Amino acid sequence: MEIKRIDSSANPLIKEWARWQSKANDRRKAGVVVVEGLREVERALQSGWVPRHVAVRAGSALSSQTLQQQWGIPGRVLVELGGPAWEKLAVRDGVDNVLAVFEAPEASLAQLPSPQRGLVLVAVETEKPGNLGALLRTADAVGVDAVLVVDPVCDPWNPQVARNSLGGLFRVPLAVCSASEARTWLQEQGLTLVLGHLEATQEHTQASLSGPVAVVVGPEDRGLAPDWNQKDALRVKIPMRGLVDSLNVSVSAAVLLYEVDRQQQASKS
Repeated sequence: MEIKRIDSSANPLIKEWARWQSKANDRRKAGVVVVEGLREVERALQSGWVPRHVAVRAGSALSSQTLQQQWGIPGRVLVELGGPAWEKLAVRDGVDNVLAVFEAPEASLAQLPSPQRGLVLVAVETEKPGNLGALLRTADAVGVDAVLVVDPVCDPWNPQVARNSLGGLFRVPLAVCSASEARTWLQEQGLTLVLGHLEATQEHTQASLSGPVAVVVGPEDRGLAPDWNQKDALRVKIPMRGLVDSLNVSVSAAVLLYEVDRQQQASKS
């Protein structure tokens, strides 16, 4: 099949693609996720995400034929973009000459498998796509069972989330849900909530975190709502030795997740 080529930035597909990049409502209506960069697109494909469009910069070393042969991408979804069309869509400089649009996967609690390891990350009301991407990146690195994106302020399918996750978005089982739905699911799975809290009496390294747990992090400006402070929840604090009294939410999550990982691994030895 001959690969379609588009040069004009006024082409209907290019204009639609540009809207998907910038407007969350248009992405939701279309059911798509926009991904930018060779590494990110390849990881999405490796994770079983279904491409709707894959674009290669015309004249680049990476050809559409290579993508067909090495990645098995159907010719019907491939397109080559000439100068104006490419420039309209490429957000980053040096983007490795590949852009793609994927079908947004189902992200419900019902499709999540039961936690086998006993480690879940719960991101509540995350405001910035960069932070959500970093949370997913850490979650993948630690090897969590799932990430619950609870009442998100930012769109989980924002291209910046995919970019900052370095592919974690594609690999980690994810569900988008409300706080009440999340708490019900976590209780059903038998997970103890671990809450980072400035007023906690014990540091995170002093708490017993070797069992099945869910690390819950909230918005940076106001923290978690009181509803998360359930009777059996573990409230822990990360020691702050300097002037500042809090960490970036993705850094806090990383500190807590790796302490859980350390204790869980130690309990197996």
